[in-house]
Amino acid sequence: GFGPRTRPGYQDALRAKTLVFSEPYVDADTKQLVVSLSVPYTTASGVVRGVVGSDILLTTLEAVIKDIKLQGQRNAFLLDNKGLILAHSREDLIGKNLFEQSKQAALATAVKESGDRTSGYCYYEEEGRDVVLVYRQLPMTKWLLGISVDSDVVFAPLAKLKWLFFTGTLLSMLVV
Repeated sequence: GFGPRTRPGYQDALRAKTLVFSEPYVDADTKQLVVSLSVPYTTASGVVRGVVGSDILLTTLEAVIKDIKLQGQRNAFLLDNKGLILAHSREDLIGKNLFEQSKQAALATAVKESGDRTSGYCYYEEEGRDVVLVYRQLPMTKWLLGISVDSDVVFAPLAKLKWLFFTGTLLSMLVV
C-alpha cells in the first residue's frame, strides 16, 4: 500500500523542479537519522518522467565533518536552515537544535547575526576565548557549514610576522 509518489521528497522535487533536500528524519529500516535528496527526471523536451531520490545517513555527514581540522582543532559543524545540528565534531550535539543549547549560546548568537549571508566570518567569545567563525551556505541546501577556531590559532602567523618586521626594522635602524 506504499506509494513512492506520495512521499514528501517526491512531491517537493516536482514543485521545486530542482534538487531538494528533506528535513532529517528517522529511517524506518536503519533507525538512523537520514536526509533525502530528490531531483525530478525530465526529458530533453522538459517532460517530467519521475523523481530520482536517495537517502544520506547523517553518520556519513558526521564522518566528513570530523575530518575537518585546523591546527589540530576540530570545531566544524553543519546546520540545516532551522538550526538543527546535522553534523558536528562533538557527537553529543548532533540532532539537537543549536539555538536551544545553552552551552552553545555564543555560537548560536554568532550564527543568528550572520543573517542570510551565504558566506563570511565573524568573531565571538566562548569560555573566555576569542573565536573566529568562518561559514558558508552549501549550494542548493540552505545548510550552513561552519568552522570555529580560536583567534590565537588563526592569527599566530601574523603575530610571528609582526615580530619579524619589528626585528628587521630595529636591525635596519641599528645598521643605519
